[in-house]
Amino acid sequence: MEKVEPLPVSVAMIEEAAAYLGASESLSFRKESELADSQAFSLIRERYFSTWTTSLMGADLDRLEKLSRDTDLRSLVKTIIIQDDCEKNDPWNNVYPFQSDVIWPADDDGNIMSEQIGVQNLRAMLLDRRLCPEIIKIRDYRISLTNLYYCPEDHNRKVYRTAGYGQDATAVALFARDIIQGLGHSVIDVKMLRQSTENLRELSYFKNPDAPPGMSLGSSLVIEVTICFSTEFRGCHTGHFPMLRSAEILAAPYWVEKMLYHAPLLENLTISPRASWDDLLSSRPVPLQLKQFSIGSSTIHADTLHAADVPEQCQSGLDWKVRGLADDPRISLIDYQGPDAGEVLSRLALHAKVRLPYTAEFLAAYSLMTAQNTSDSTLQKE
Repeated sequence: MEKVEPLPVSVAMIEEAAAYLGASESLSFRKESELADSQAFSLIRERYFSTWTTSLMGADLDRLEKLSRDTDLRSLVKTIIIQDDCEKNDPWNNVYPFQSDVIWPADDDGNIMSEQIGVQNLRAMLLDRRLCPEIIKIRDYRISLTNLYYCPEDHNRKVYRTAGYGQDATAVALFARDIIQGLGHSVIDVKMLRQSTENLRELSYFKNPDAPPGMSLGSSLVIEVTICFSTEFRGCHTGHFPMLRSAEILAAPYWVEKMLYHAPLLENLTISPRASWDDLLSSRPVPLQLKQFSIGSSTIHADTLHAADVPEQCQSGLDWKVRGLADDPRISLIDYQGPDAGEVLSRLALHAKVRLPYTAEFLAAYSLMTAQNTSDSTLQKE
């Protein structure tokens, strides 16, 4: 069989793709592509377009709109990362910070005002199948309040979301809700992670020759929401998640309720709340086919487990840890594995608001446990 030689790539093809990229990326893209044949050029395009980062503002939004209408290049986009330039402006990890004004507008509570940026535009692209990513990742980067001290006078420090607001993940969770509305039918996995940048720094304002002596900087807070979609990517204007199998979420309005009551095929659920369940759960039974759940960093009262009256056959799969004062212990972690996970979680949900008097036996056991170990310890089950 005669070998087919790769075709040369025209300048017009290179320029057509480069026009979508930012200044620095377009330069490197042109340099890599100028000597490439058609096969190599296809691989270069995939590398540059498979992960697309956007702020959904200004020129970024214009490029995304244009790309979504390019029937050739748009199919290369597999991951969309949504973030503003808070990270680029942070003195904690930039030698020359506060150079960009691409910052998401926020209200007084630090919640991102999605109606003022291109969230509706993106949702339209997804529902119209102009873009069909497998993953959407949302990064909410919050600068330490200390670092804003070094913000230039001509740069509005009030626009920044700081690590002092939204540490309970409410802001980014609501932002993710706004993006995902009408697309729940295609979601197969959700992960929300909170991380500090304390150990991620390579360069900082300390390296700037103009930095003031004796300065102090604080690490930032980053919360990432990663949403994975079925390859079918079926948009449907409902609030249900019928294909969702796994979810690891931070406790926040909308998400807890949706995971518990509108994801019937969910098998693995992890919730990491910062506060009590009280404001997030209803008294309805949880209609899930769960096989495993974990609830961590909670302040659920320890009496919830007693009130829940977990069936004896389920108790071997249930594990928990308790912390707090001896007269007011709280559950810091609950784990369960077993075919009845949905029933166990339903019982906990039904009784999360219950405040029963602790039995003398329970308080005595807890006081003994705290005396032996001041850190989180697993309370021996009766």
